[in-house]
Amino acid sequence: MLQFGKRHLKRLQAKELFPYGLPLETTLCRVFQSIDNEKMADRMSAFAEVFRREISASARIKDLCAMGLKTP
Repeated sequence: MLQFGKRHLKRLQAKELFPYGLPLETTLCRVFQSIDNEKMADRMSAFAEVFRREISASARIKDLCAMGLKTP
């Protein structure tokens, strides 16, 4: 992660994500240690489910359009 940040620092700064440089490794460690893994897993599962539904709906609409049918 640190190598990625160092390689892309200028691009990240241009997006104003890290205007004062990258956080220290110790800071990142404290942040990651404070994450509740079970809650994070629940949130990620919920996000993935919504994303899956949206992709599935989008694919159905494309299939209907490809067959020349009107979308609902």
